[in-house]
Amino acid sequence: MLALIGRLSWVVWLLAATSILRNERYLERLWLFQTGVIHWEARLLGYLASLIEPYPPFAFDTASR
Repeated sequence: MLALIGRLSWVVWLLAATSILRNERYLERLWLFQTGVIHWEARLLGYLASLIEPYPPFAFDTASR
């Protein structure tokens, strides 16, 4: 799952880079997706390092940002 999300994140990164070069703006949806990926990876790393008990949910949790 992490590899699939990582590849999708790479494509979104390319779209964001072209958006910045064209419009000098970072699209909010792309920003929310990328921050969601980073937050999910951080929760997964915390689980793998045995810092937390429950397995992290497959949710990006970007609504509050």
